[in-house]
Amino acid sequence: MTEAEERGGTPDARAAARGTLALFALQTIARLLGVVFVVSVARSIAPNQFGRYSIVTGIVVFGSTVADFGITPVMIRSVSRDRACADALLRGTLLTSFAIGLVVYALSLAFVGLAGYPHETLLDTLIGGAALPLTCVVTSILGSLDGAGLISARAGVTLLQVFVVTIGGAVPVVLGADIRIALIAFAAAPAVGCVAGAIVARRSRLWSGRVAFDIERSRQLVRLALPFALLAGLGAVYRRFDLLVLSSVGTRTQVTDYDIALRVIEAVGYLGTVLSAPALFILSRRVAAGDSEGTQRAFAAACRAAYLIGLPAAAGIIALHTQIATEVFGGRYSGASIPLAILGAQIWLDFINTLQGTLIVAADTVRAAMPRAVIVMGVLVALDIALVLAFRAVGAAVALAVFQIINVAVFRRFNARSTGIHTPLPQIQVLGAAAACGLTAAMVASVSLALAVVAGGFAYAVVLAVTGGVQRTDFDLLRRATGAVSPPTRR
Repeated sequence: MTEAEERGGTPDARAAARGTLALFALQTIARLLGVVFVVSVARSIAPNQFGRYSIVTGIVVFGSTVADFGITPVMIRSVSRDRACADALLRGTLLTSFAIGLVVYALSLAFVGLAGYPHETLLDTLIGGAALPLTCVVTSILGSLDGAGLISARAGVTLLQVFVVTIGGAVPVVLGADIRIALIAFAAAPAVGCVAGAIVARRSRLWSGRVAFDIERSRQLVRLALPFALLAGLGAVYRRFDLLVLSSVGTRTQVTDYDIALRVIEAVGYLGTVLSAPALFILSRRVAAGDSEGTQRAFAAACRAAYLIGLPAAAGIIALHTQIATEVFGGRYSGASIPLAILGAQIWLDFINTLQGTLIVAADTVRAAMPRAVIVMGVLVALDIALVLAFRAVGAAVALAVFQIINVAVFRRFNARSTGIHTPLPQIQVLGAAAACGLTAAMVASVSLALAVVAGGFAYAVVLAVTGGVQRTDFDLLRRATGAVSPPTRR
């Protein structure tokens, strides 16, 4: 495939572009709802009560990432290569996914009981952890939608789950209900997602809606997913292991401070998902077609987008960390400011890590990546234990930042050697524009947080335009998504 053909817009590129645009819009709404939930609940209850919610959701998110067992990326890759296999995969393996979720649910309860958490936390986990079995089911369904290129439909189902968690959880708590009501809403969301996802899959003729325990197909799926399971374990350690360690040795207030910082980062970090889901779809097709040049261009374009978004986000969070913690969430959460600054500094690395992992999945080099993943995961566990024990929330943030640096370096080199695909470095113009963004926001922060965000964004755009850091080709994705660029005419 030539570069000119790519600019014209191949079917898979246009599908990914439309999916990216829809995913961006819907995920933005979802993350805004998430922010509204955290802010409203945090301002309505004491930090130690919010800590109950933080501990349980941390355990459940950790468990759900492990319980996925690498099945979701296998579903995406398999369906993207052969849409016709979706029905057989879903019909024969959903009960297996549900069973895996039940096992992890039981293990989560055992962990809380054996780790010495209060009886109240055990009861909270019993309620919130009920989300785990159906979470495993809904992620498989959503993976098939991603693989079929129905990325916007998948984002819509995800948004519906967010509505259940945020609206169903925040409104009662703000009105005076116990935080346990929010945990009930959290547990109910996957059930709603399963129903909505099943409807979309049936209407798209991906799945008949029937289920059966197909031992042979389940064994085949688990065998294919086994290499990805290690990456899922790495993701679980990366996402919530630090919070689990902190909840074991720190106070609920310390857990809440760190969880607040994590949730702010995740509110911005969803942009990495917006990039990675379409990237896995299009990279899988390019790799399957043997189009190495097209794969490199697509991967480089995704990395460039990650830098354009991630670097100014990092600069802005570093500049405004105190104001975000105290003005948005209230003075009681000032302890979240330093962890927030540290976590904000690594957010652009998180985007690149996500894309490098996406390339590993698309290129089917997961088995070769496993030894490195084990080493990196071990480093993160050691950093978490050592730094959290010594510095609590700040130590957890530092451990995650150091891990991101190591992870990017290790898998940047791995991808270059195994696939010949190189991770580009950020342009100097983008780095300069991001620095201008942060400096401007810091200077205006004392006036108004909102004004500082606007001023920082304006400075970023101006410096990019003046230095040529943004190019016409950077808008091709949006133009193809809206139909402004038509595919080349055949002659």
